Amino acid sequence: MSKAHGFRVYFAKAFRDKIKENSPVNVSADSRAKMEICSILERLASDGTHFTSESVAADGTKKLPDSFTVYQPEHIRDDLIHVEVSAGSVGSHEEAKSPIKGNASVDISKTSPEARYILTFLFPRGKGDQFVIIAQTKHKFEPTYRLLRRMSEVSLAMRREAEDAERAQRKHLRQQKQTLPPKEKHSKLLFRHVQAGDNAYFDELFRNAKDATVKFTSKVPSARGGKALETQRELAIRVRTEEEKKKVKVVAQIWRDAANQNDTKSNREGVSELAEVLEEIDLLHENEAKDYSYAKISLKDARNDSTLIAVDAFKNVFTYPVSVGAPDYDMHYTFVAPRVKTIASEARIEVDDIDAQEVSACLEDLAPATYLEASSTD
Repeated sequence: MSKAHGFRVYFAKAFRDKIKENSPVNVSADSRAKMEICSILERLASDGTHFTSESVAADGTKKLPDSFTVYQPEHIRDDLIHVEVSAGSVGSHEEAKSPIKGNASVDISKTSPEARYILTFLFPRGKGDQFVIIAQTKHKFEPTYRLLRRMSEVSLAMRREAEDAERAQRKHLRQQKQTLPPKEKHSKLLFRHVQAGDNAYFDELFRNAKDATVKFTSKVPSARGGKALETQRELAIRVRTEEEKKKVKVVAQIWRDAANQNDTKSNREGVSELAEVLEEIDLLHENEAKDYSYAKISLKDARNDSTLIAVDAFKNVFTYPVSVGAPDYDMHYTFVAPRVKTIASEARIEVDDIDAQEVSACLEDLAPATYLEASSTD
């Protein structure tokens, strides 16, 4: 996926109070949980920009504070919510402090160069325990994990506020010597998500590949220090025939199935599985790859767009390309709609189709959202 702008699709579940030993709740378009999700998004928008505090990693490296802004969600339909999110890292653009000739220097080291993303929540019509999140990507980055983490945090805060309000009310009623109502049970929502991908797109990657290469690499710690690894040596094998390509695709499918089931394979396992197939079709000598630590499959189509498939790299495989420049709403949703329909159908999640024209018509009159002032720190 070489285009700068694209999207990923996730299946998300909501759990009440705790995840372990709990089943996910119903998240249909008319469910209580869906209404709570709407309230959480509204609360995030009203809270303004959230800043994390600076932290220090185990190796002593400083992690700059992050900033995170959720804008007002737009309810396109009762099952479809469009929300925009900005995310950045405070002080990560110090070079921008350099004065432009003739202008005074502006110190922006305490501000955040946020990038703005579109996220879409699509809920099932009938009863179901999964909903769909579509996240716009920019250069392979997107904020789904951070958004769901903030949603869980805010849900907990809302529960505590409700409990405090109830305690205050009951205290007041006692002072007035009035009858106390039964206690209410307040809860929070926790979220988990997994990336979704469709077989049709996976098949298309191999079918459209004009060039397929298997690469084995051996990596060693960088001479510059730190955690970075550098390639010591590489073995590249060209996959030329359709039959050879089919054999390699079988291994890629095994890796994908393992990733879908959260069955984490080691890089060594990936090397072994791919080498075994290449040995069978006489593209590799026996034990020729045993000293390599990493294996990947490189596919390149007629436009020279490349895709890398590896044991630990499926997030980028299923990053669907849209455009080089920033797409407008209509273009973004025109690409999203058919892909989500295919993915949801394969997963047997009953959701209504997304109508790109309907969504863009609802959004075209929106005024640009303003940057909200900082309101919280953790």
